[in-house]
Amino acid sequence: MFASNDTPLGGCPWYLKILSPCFLSSLWRIKLRTDRRRIPFLWHSNERCNMAAAASTDRDRFSALDGLRGLAALTVVVSHSANVGYLPSFLGNGLGQMGVVLFFGLSGFLMAHLHFRSKPNVIAIRRYAIHRASRVLPLFYAIVATAAILLVVMGSGFYGIDSLEIALLHIILVHGTGVLWTVPVECQFYAIFVIFWAAKYNDRLWTAVAIACVVQAFLCAIYYVHDPKVAPDTLVSWFQFFVAGMLLGSFYSRIGRYLDQRDARTALAPIAWFLVLAVIVVPPEVRRMMSLPIFPNFVDPVTAGYPIILLFFTIYGIGPFANLSIPILRWYGRISYSLYLLHVLVIDAIRKLVEWGFLPHPLGFPFILAVSTAVAACSFHFLERPMQTRIRSALEGHGSERQRQIAS
Repeated sequence: MFASNDTPLGGCPWYLKILSPCFLSSLWRIKLRTDRRRIPFLWHSNERCNMAAAASTDRDRFSALDGLRGLAALTVVVSHSANVGYLPSFLGNGLGQMGVVLFFGLSGFLMAHLHFRSKPNVIAIRRYAIHRASRVLPLFYAIVATAAILLVVMGSGFYGIDSLEIALLHIILVHGTGVLWTVPVECQFYAIFVIFWAAKYNDRLWTAVAIACVVQAFLCAIYYVHDPKVAPDTLVSWFQFFVAGMLLGSFYSRIGRYLDQRDARTALAPIAWFLVLAVIVVPPEVRRMMSLPIFPNFVDPVTAGYPIILLFFTIYGIGPFANLSIPILRWYGRISYSLYLLHVLVIDAIRKLVEWGFLPHPLGFPFILAVSTAVAACSFHFLERPMQTRIRSALEGHGSERQRQIAS
């Protein structure tokens, strides 16, 4: 029926044969063999797919880090609410500083992961400084300025800023009071991080920095032995958590490959679930009630070590910690800085309103959390983010214009 070659196109004209799928596919194979260099994307498609999959995995894990940041902020709110009687006392007295350890570890990890990939230069360091300052300082300075104005006008400030000298120490980022103490410590780390960044590409400097870290840890131990009441609100006392985060950031890819090659995430999943269950005995006050030995938070192996282990498990999406990327925790992660700095003001205001009879007493923690969340969200959307955008566009735009002028 189909002529001599028993195919549908056997007796068709030559121009119809040319349009056949078999003929076109043969031409395409010849084209590929003769034109490999001109279309390399076809030969590296698998690699590109693997890279895209890895990038997608990184995004998922970093979403979990946003959730972890939100969890850290909520931990601080819970702790401070417990300290004033709105929650059981075992949730206070040190639990909040475990959230602070998470913040510091996250900062160290992200700084190393984002910046250690490229060598530092003037432009990169300038951009780094602008981004860090615009992220941290606007809300902090707004709080300090408001406290200083109230101190001058009314004779009393808040957040422990009870003199202009104390306010000045906040402004120059030497010392902070109340929850504000973490901001100078964080900014001091940002300044020192530039040295680590440069040392990453200089073996001698890297060795010197490593020795300095060992000396810092030794001095911290000596200070504690000499005087257990050594002021903990300094970078000297908390620097080890930034270093732990930087180590995780530096070896992020290597550790990830090691875990993948040995399918270690599955093996570590039971440990991750154990860490979740262990949270009931981790708070410092719970361990005090159990008559377990307790050390200052910045050297206590549980208070300091547990959050860093959580950070590790979250970074690599092990067990239940991969689920920290749920939207509500990620959203709290976005507003975490405002929530951390402003929730104490909300707690104090609610306590005053209850004392003066404007609010009923049994409102409790849910009301504190709701108001703190609303205030933090407003701060983020109307102060933090707009100021961050304006500062970056103004300074980076000015820098770009200046670079163009120099180039011309």
